[in-house]
Amino acid sequence: MNFPVSIKGVLVEAGRVVLLENERDEWELPGGRLEPGEAPETCLVREFAEELGAVVEVARIIDCWLYEVSPQREVVIVTYGVKGRDEGELRISDEHRRFGWFTLHEIEALPVPEGYRRSIRAWFARPDQHQ
Repeated sequence: MNFPVSIKGVLVEAGRVVLLENERDEWELPGGRLEPGEAPETCLVREFAEELGAVVEVARIIDCWLYEVSPQREVVIVTYGVKGRDEGELRISDEHRRFGWFTLHEIEALPVPEGYRRSIRAWFARPDQHQ
């Protein structure tokens, strides 16, 4: 069986991570599906631009896990730490309802898949994640 692959990014600024609210009432990391022949890093730069109007630099891979989106529907999630390259205002695309910036403490109370929480915690723990 083949699984779709989704590349997601953890962007932390001023001690907060950016998350997007999807149609399933979950908060998720920015990112999306790889296109044919596309490198994961290229996918992430494209997805941040499409979903938030953000310019990012991909730092390093954090984690990889299998997410059951719904019964009989699984996706391989690969998370990377990213760094913002500009201070422009973010804007939301029509793919999501809204976005927000959250502290580590705040994400514990949100409907966020556990694998995303694990990736966010791991990136927060890195001493170089905020540079």
